Amino acid sequence: MKTLKTLSLSRFVDLRSGEAGAFFRAFFVLLVTISAHTVLETARDALFLARLAPRNLALVYVATALFTIVLTPLSVRLTRSAGAKNALVVTLLLTAFAAAWFRIRAPGPASVFGLYVFGALSATLLVGQFWLLAGTLFSAAQSRRLFGPLASGGVLGGVGGGALAALLLNVVPVRGLLGVASLLYFAAAFLATRLVVIEEAAAAPASRAIQSSPVASSAPLRPQLAKLQGDPFLARLAMMAVLSIAVSVVIDYLYKAKVSRTIPHEALGAFFARYQLVLSLGSLLLQVAITGPVVQRIGVVGLALTGPLLLTFGGTMTAVLAAPFWLVVVLKGTDTSLRNSLGRVASELLWAPVEQQAQARGFVDLIVTRVAQAMAGGVLLAATMQREFRPGHLAATASVLAALWLLIGAGIRKPYIQLFRQALTRGGV
Repeated sequence: MKTLKTLSLSRFVDLRSGEAGAFFRAFFVLLVTISAHTVLETARDALFLARLAPRNLALVYVATALFTIVLTPLSVRLTRSAGAKNALVVTLLLTAFAAAWFRIRAPGPASVFGLYVFGALSATLLVGQFWLLAGTLFSAAQSRRLFGPLASGGVLGGVGGGALAALLLNVVPVRGLLGVASLLYFAAAFLATRLVVIEEAAAAPASRAIQSSPVASSAPLRPQLAKLQGDPFLARLAMMAVLSIAVSVVIDYLYKAKVSRTIPHEALGAFFARYQLVLSLGSLLLQVAITGPVVQRIGVVGLALTGPLLLTFGGTMTAVLAAPFWLVVVLKGTDTSLRNSLGRVASELLWAPVEQQAQARGFVDLIVTRVAQAMAGGVLLAATMQREFRPGHLAATASVLAALWLLIGAGIRKPYIQLFRQALTRGGV
């Protein structure tokens, strides 16, 4: 029986002698963390839309981007000084206490605004810290085999969190989900304390990645920007990242504004819980059954263009049909599920042959995309203050941005192949 279970498990993850304990501990830390975030996110979205007008979302995008730029270097500094495991445990505990604090606070406008920003920031920091920790748990060779299956713990966490929130809302109010999320964060912190970090020498690749990251060093931004401008491949990657985040901001605003106008306030919690559950199940299906065959059939560049192609088509159809509610929900689900499955894999593969990847990618992820998010939020805020909310116009805007993303991505094939050949020559892939 034990042999049969081992053979069945080997179809999904290539575990070798001595790896099972570390893998499953890390797997469940990620699973419980994402479950907690999904439960918190359900409460956050429902409370926000029940008490604030959707146009305040634009302010949220700006605030989240600015706080991320400020807090990410502090998070990396904590990781360097206290160690990856201790940093994750501390952040999980702080998040648990913060979720409990929001639970006992009256859900006024300022409180729900702060909860929304807090939820977005905590997810960004915790996921980043988890993967830095994963880099110290496994060697470089182990990471190549285990990080894909390990990431599925996050997808399963989304499924579990969505299902738990949907069940709990039958017996507790929406605010009660914040208390449950707090308990789950405490549980994740306890599980994280059980992780055993590998020896310092084996963890050297992860340590070098942290040290070389622009947020972990004092490297000035101007040389990074000059490097980006002088490298056509990096410039295209940065523009694709900018357009990707802009599309996501517009679609998220359209979706939540439409939900606010369509779903009664008392039913928002149940709606978001069911949405999170269905979305997580779709992401799991994409990751397990579709991503691998798609990569093999259409290649890395084709995979990278799948998202903008579908969003261009979906945005156009939504605009032409005057943005019916069901189609807006499908558009939002398409953006989120692709971003967390095909899009994530495509991004990893496109960045793989870049020399000194950690420094360049850190600059794009932290500075370039967050500035783009803040600018997109500012433009949305100005537009919604000047004129009435028109979902068809927002859908058309998302379609145009996705088409530009597709156009820029279509020209990346030649420099990608050239860079990949160079990486093979120097042994970097």
